[in-house]
Parts: sequence; structure tokens; C-alpha cells
Amino acid sequence: MATPVQVVLRAHYPTKRVLLASCRTAGGGLSLFVPTTSDVPAGTAVRLQVSFGDAKDQFELEGMVTWRRVQARGLGLEPGLGVEFAPPEKYRAAQMLAFCAGRPLAAGTATERRIPAKLPCWVRVGPHRIAGFIRDLSSTGAFVSSPGFARLSQGTELFIQLSTGWLGFGVRQLKARVVWSGQKNGRFGFGARFIEDSTRTKPVLRRYLATKPQR
Repeated sequence: MATPVQVVLRAHYPTKRVLLASCRTAGGGLSLFVPTTSDVPAGTAVRLQVSFGDAKDQFELEGMVTWRRVQARGLGLEPGLGVEFAPPEKYRAAQMLAFCAGRPLAAGTATERRIPAKLPCWVRVGPHRIAGFIRDLSSTGAFVSSPGFARLSQGTELFIQLSTGWLGFGVRQLKARVVWSGQKNGRFGFGARFIEDSTRTKPVLRRYLATKPQR
């Protein structure tokens, strides 16, 4: 059962660039510093209403307070809260970051341009092997969908294996880590980042990234 939203916070940033500077990513997690003097303890579920001084767009996100900084006299540190986003809310937060960076919302946290695709694959998680489809792909990661996927935890390591011959002679699978899970473009699945050396993954994927996107 989802944790009920307990507190509504208005988070206003002078510019979109300030919000980008207020975000942190570590170990696959995504968090945001929210400037506020509100006395909200760590562990509280919150709903953020995010607005900007240089744009009319607004975003509403749910997260969890992980730490709190009170007013520190003489140190010049702004009081506020650290709010972490869990899947699938992390994807919505990533869309907000894409907006602030001036990139298409579909880019999310992708570090390189994603190519729409419909490539059959197998996903191996421990002893389990599940069929699915890669729905978008870059040289650093992919979004994989399948009705057979249970919700995968952020940070889960797995192997993505494509149909015979897809990866070329002698190469069968690529190791990846789950960044988020949830729905994207109406399909349930997970976003993963390849964690092997790029000198191996990029040559393998180049031919597929250069082809016309599959629908």
C-alpha cells in the first residue's frame, strides 16, 4: 500500500537553472533540495508543488523527506529539506529536469538521445528469465517493457539479452542496473543503465542506433 501524502509543500525556484543545481543523483537515486523553513521531519511523505520565477509551467510530485537543514546562523546555508523520489515518481521528476534543461520531456534522465524501438529481448534477473521488448534505446541505457515484469527495485542488476544474432557473433547479453520502474508512454516496464565498459557496449549497439527507429 502506498504511503499516504501527509504534507503539501510549495517549492519555488527563481530560475529553472537553480532547480537543476538543487538536484542530486547518487547510487541510482534522485533527490531535490527544497528551500523552506517548514518544520517537516525526515520520513514524512510530501507532495511538492514546484514553480519557477522564469517560467509559467508547474510540476507536482510526491516524495519522501530524507533530511532537514535548519537555519544556520553565520554559515550562510539556506534552510530546507532533502526530498527523494521513488519509482514511478522518479520518472516524473526526471521529466521536470528535462524541462529545466531545455530537453524534450521524454528524455528524462537519459544522458544520450534515445531512439524509439520495438526490439524483442529477454531479461535475466537472478534465476528468472522474462521476455520483453526494448521500447527505446541509447548507447548508455534502455527502456524495457513487458506485462510479465513485476515491479523491479531501483538498483537491481540484471542482464538484457536480445534475440539470437542481435548483438552479433560472440556477444549475447549486456549487464544493466534498474534506474526506475513504472509506466512510460502507456507501457509498464523499467528504465535501465548499462554498467559495463562503454568500449564494449557502444560498438555492439552502434548499428542499431543508426538504423531507422522501429514502431
